[in-house]
Amino acid sequence: MEKKELHDRIRDSVYTVCQEIFPIISDSSKNDIHRELTHIFEKGTQMRPGDVVIKHPLNSASEPHATTLIDVTIIPPYQSNQPITSYENVSQKMKTHHQKYEHQKFKIDDHAKSNSTSEELTSELINKRHRMLPFTIDHLGMLGPIATEFLLDTRNALFRSSPNEYDKRTTTNETRKLVELAMHKKRHTNILTTANSLWKATYGSQWFTNTYRSQTPRQWAKQVVGNTFSIQSSKHILRALNRLNMQTQTTSSKTPKAQRSSINLRTPSQYTVRSLRYNQYAAA
Repeated sequence: MEKKELHDRIRDSVYTVCQEIFPIISDSSKNDIHRELTHIFEKGTQMRPGDVVIKHPLNSASEPHATTLIDVTIIPPYQSNQPITSYENVSQKMKTHHQKYEHQKFKIDDHAKSNSTSEELTSELINKRHRMLPFTIDHLGMLGPIATEFLLDTRNALFRSSPNEYDKRTTTNETRKLVELAMHKKRHTNILTTANSLWKATYGSQWFTNTYRSQTPRQWAKQVVGNTFSIQSSKHILRALNRLNMQTQTTSSKTPKAQRSSINLRTPSQYTVRSLRYNQYAAA
């Protein structure tokens, strides 16, 4: 799968979801939700620490953060040579796998667009109450603990994070404070279920957004993100089959006719056109 394309599509989906959800659950409006916002740092004005930036009103007494910076990160899926013994066992390993990449994002690296060190940039985020959220997703569609807690139900302990789980990887006090800010007790969690309750209380069974595909924010958001990932997965399969078909044609042209296999591969389009059409509407 093309990592850059998948990253941008997931970023756009999260941006779309936040624009519709946060006006329901908070004092933030659609105009407070930004994509790839610059001038977050004083010195590194062109740096973009958040793919999606949510500005929170300063007069909101219940909001401990000035902004929420969602950093979408595509990571490789978890792989293990050991046999799967239980759901809890493999889930814990997958959670740890995602947390490794989440923690890497908490370490703000020195950047060519800034004259500040990573420690100075991290301190600026803390002092200005910017909440950093590493939003990890692997190529199989699994979300990391922080992304899961932010969007979905947090009752399952396997997908709940705490600062203690990052301590063994934390090397500086600044990074530890950034983790603690991300795990603040008043942080936004389970935003889709919260939006569901507030929407139903106000609008009942009315359609959510003008797509007329769902009557609840949670279902609509899952459709948006799921549809994006399904289409990108189908494109990945299409590209792989195209490469396979080209390799097969190259091999066949170099092989004497008498030695060629009688098995013919169908063209990728015969496999994938129906898949692309199905995935485009499956989430609906």
